[in-house]
Amino acid sequence: MKIQELGVIGVLILEVFIFWLICPEVTNRQTGVAYSSFLTTENLLSIAHNISTVGIAAVGGTLVIITAGIDLSVGSVIALTVVVTGYFLTGGYSIFVAGLAAFLAGSLAGLANGSMIAFLRLPPFIATLGMLSIARGIAFWITGGLTLSRILDGSPTANFLGNGRIIGIPFPVFVMLASALGGALLLNRTALGRWIVGLGGNEEAARLSGVGIQWLKVFVYTLSGSTAAVAGILYACRFGYASSTAGRSYELEVIAAIVIGGTSLSGGRGTIIGSLVGAAIMGCLRTGLVTYGVMDQFIELAIGSVIIVAVLMDIAQERFALHSRRAQN
Repeated sequence: MKIQELGVIGVLILEVFIFWLICPEVTNRQTGVAYSSFLTTENLLSIAHNISTVGIAAVGGTLVIITAGIDLSVGSVIALTVVVTGYFLTGGYSIFVAGLAAFLAGSLAGLANGSMIAFLRLPPFIATLGMLSIARGIAFWITGGLTLSRILDGSPTANFLGNGRIIGIPFPVFVMLASALGGALLLNRTALGRWIVGLGGNEEAARLSGVGIQWLKVFVYTLSGSTAAVAGILYACRFGYASSTAGRSYELEVIAAIVIGGTSLSGGRGTIIGSLVGAAIMGCLRTGLVTYGVMDQFIELAIGSVIIVAVLMDIAQERFALHSRRAQN
């Protein structure tokens, strides 16, 4: 495990410990034992369930940012896949057909992002900002601006995907962990992962080394669209409705989790596990402040402050590394 992963895990443990101390206690009526209202099994499982959408989407998003790119379309791609899933389910199709159609829609959105960046030379910010509007516009067109409700009627399998449990743990949590494991193995145990890191560290050096940087960019953005699609399918199966407003601001949540997890916005450095822990840090912060009784506007203020601090720490780390390299030379 990398040092930066240990660091963010330490922050998460400290955060849980603080909320364990400050959150109100509740008393078990049968045993009379008092315990923290935050540190309960059901509350922690609820947090894990809540962050699963962001956590899954952050897997592909991490690889994009490691290449020194950015994907601002994640939230809109989630909305698109939610709507596609709901459209097919309400049309009488099985969850397999609906999920496949939604997965293809998300992957195609990612493919379009990667193609515009790699072959049309559009800056990632502009390309994915355009897709942000395009994907949500298509979702709005499919639904006509309406909300598709009761999309899980007659589909127990879809309901299980969103709300079912295995050994007491919500199914989406297993998908999140499996996605993170797959992403971590790809990044740390394959040549493709080394190329991704090399592309973010020095694109020209990667090109001179024979790496097909255009196709590599297409791959990471397509993967980002695919993971957003999986997140959107589970989102639709969990809440049982489909709306073009689904996933609004999730692109910021995903990027925040990635940055808090230790991935550098300048590229060349990052971890999948760190991004997952970053999502957990934000989830615990939001739930802990609600449990403590903090008003919503102050919760958003606290989360925004954490994001700014994480970026400042990233900048400080980059400068320290630069000074160290200069001193060695």
